[in-house]
Amino acid sequence: MTVMCELHSLGHRDWLRPMSALAVGRAKMGWPERVQHLLSVARPVTEAELRTIDATSSTWADKLDAVMKENKLLCLFSSRAAQQMSKLVTTKSVRELTLMLSSLFPRTSKAVKCLSTSVSKAVHASDATVDWPDQATAFLEAVAGNMGRHGLTSTLTGVPPATQQIGDGPLRYTATSSHASVLRVLLHIFKDRPPESCEILWCDERTTSRSLLSFLQCARHHPGHRFVLLQVDALPPALQHILLRVFLDSRNSSISPRAGHNLHCIETGACMLQSATWVALWDADEVCDGVDLKSGLSKWVFHEDDCIREVTCFHGPPGSGKTHQLRKELSELDGAVTKCALSITEAFSLKYAATKLQAAAMEAGDGEIAISVQIQLGKFKASELDAWTRLMSLINKFFFKLLVLRSIEADTVFNVPPSSKLKVFVEIPDRCGHLQRSDTHELSHIDWMADELPVVHSICKFTNAAVFPFDISRSAAHVSAYLKAYEDGSIDQLYNTGSRDVVFVLDNSASMSGGQLDTCKRCMRQDIFDAGNVLQSTDNVALVVFDDRVNLDLPLAPWEASRSSLRQQLDEVQYSTKPDNGDKEMAKRLQREGAKFGCVRYFRNSGRAASTIVLRAHPTAHPRS
Repeated sequence: MTVMCELHSLGHRDWLRPMSALAVGRAKMGWPERVQHLLSVARPVTEAELRTIDATSSTWADKLDAVMKENKLLCLFSSRAAQQMSKLVTTKSVRELTLMLSSLFPRTSKAVKCLSTSVSKAVHASDATVDWPDQATAFLEAVAGNMGRHGLTSTLTGVPPATQQIGDGPLRYTATSSHASVLRVLLHIFKDRPPESCEILWCDERTTSRSLLSFLQCARHHPGHRFVLLQVDALPPALQHILLRVFLDSRNSSISPRAGHNLHCIETGACMLQSATWVALWDADEVCDGVDLKSGLSKWVFHEDDCIREVTCFHGPPGSGKTHQLRKELSELDGAVTKCALSITEAFSLKYAATKLQAAAMEAGDGEIAISVQIQLGKFKASELDAWTRLMSLINKFFFKLLVLRSIEADTVFNVPPSSKLKVFVEIPDRCGHLQRSDTHELSHIDWMADELPVVHSICKFTNAAVFPFDISRSAAHVSAYLKAYEDGSIDQLYNTGSRDVVFVLDNSASMSGGQLDTCKRCMRQDIFDAGNVLQSTDNVALVVFDDRVNLDLPLAPWEASRSSLRQQLDEVQYSTKPDNGDKEMAKRLQREGAKFGCVRYFRNSGRAASTIVLRAHPTAHPRS
């Protein structure tokens, strides 16, 4: 199975061959029957198939290595990104390919126009019958050749600027584990210019040997450039051994330039590279003396090409109107600006972000783009501080790739379009409300970002949402509490402190047919009413049922006294044939002060927390969602 997965990741067409060969004629079997069949297959037959696929894997990997060594441009992409490129060539997706290659050439309007023409010519001349490595190689060579004829060479394959001297490496740097310390070392290494995306490998435990080997191969192909590995101590031991081998080859090499001469490794903890005592070692505090993180990152982000125009960060305590101000800012933008909304939760991934950003870039064409990023997190316990730190690290890497490198590669390759005039709006959470920790009260909404989100902290314009007046009645303001679900299906209870007024608003319109109403009712009964630790005896609870009008309105009453009647009324609710009035109408009625709908009139005691929980089908949801 491991070999099959490796072949699949490397894009081999026959990666499923063993399963296909051993399950011939069993297509109608269920999985238990298929497993039983495979276990009953004669061992010699199974071993023969395994030997075949193992040999195929070795041959295919050797071919990829040979192709990477011969092509200076192909080695700039991971094997997965190169496979995506090949698919785009086959489908003749000129616009997407132009964006994919835009980081390799000058970002002027003339260069971008010439690149689009070159990509179009190369796509129509490509051969779709060959394997993806050959197709991608031929495509890149054709594009580079046509660009060269117009005097536009790649920023990496061309003659490097005079300020880019060949390093006297490999070099090692020791820094603290904070991203701010790592970025200061990076500013020291790239004093004269921002780094290219292919020159940076931010290591972690998920870094693959293929990614590391491709990065090292790229460094060999481009000796006039600097290649930096951040937090190499996070690499798995086997990959640290690969780096140690490069260091040994560098020490024993008699040719110039030596292997690894342009490698810079930043360590934030103990690792195997510490045994390479012959490699020059620098302390981050010493070499970064005088390096200003704020001014350095600002120069990198707000470059003279005007690709990124502004980064605004909305902060403030819960209920201060951060989301409202962010959405207001977006609504005031020109209608021609393409808007892309990203939600960062505990399940955030770079693949999700790259996919959404690529879709927005395709929609925008040559127009401007505005990105809104809302960090919506549940409450982390004090014992979950490591999980919080890992999530903040991933978020900071996302902003580093987006704003500094202007490129995110995670299956999909997204490059910030040169003509986007990008505007980024970020809503950050109130740390005190999301992390249960004794010292959080000592940190302001801004100060904690300096260590955990240094990229945003260094370059953004801070906007305190609390100083702006609400455009709606203050009584209609709501505070969102983003709950965190655990793997066992339970919901974090850290928000459930103190007595509350809770109103459940249940949609029973025709949109709730197909079992969706039953799902909501079951959720209320099992996960809330019967859970025992969600509602407290001192809570007041109300229930509103609506379609195009209010069908049931049970006012706020103590939970202990109204428990039985609420369950009985909930069991009797059936979905009607009437349509609902849509999200906008519902929101208006919820916000209307004094309106009976949503029991806003019952939120009378300012000393108690108030919550409205709406259960309804999403208008674009799958029928079973």
